[in-house]
Amino acid sequence: NTKIACHDTTILAAGRDKLLRIWDIRSPKLPALMFRGHTMPVLCCQFDDYKVLSGGEDRQLIWYVASCRCW
Repeated sequence: NTKIACHDTTILAAGRDKLLRIWDIRSPKLPALMFRGHTMPVLCCQFDDYKVLSGGEDRQLIWYVASCRCW
């Protein structure tokens, strides 16, 4: 299953492929950003203007922190 979180015009999607993708719905052809780090499927995700949090079957909680808004 794909997990989705939304914020303004941005969508964060995570799933069985172990990746997180940030999409801008104004330009949805390609993801704006991709995050790697999990070794097993991602089960949950959430984000705001400065950070992304994900949890996976690998029992890892991974934070991705940006020093500026990048999406």
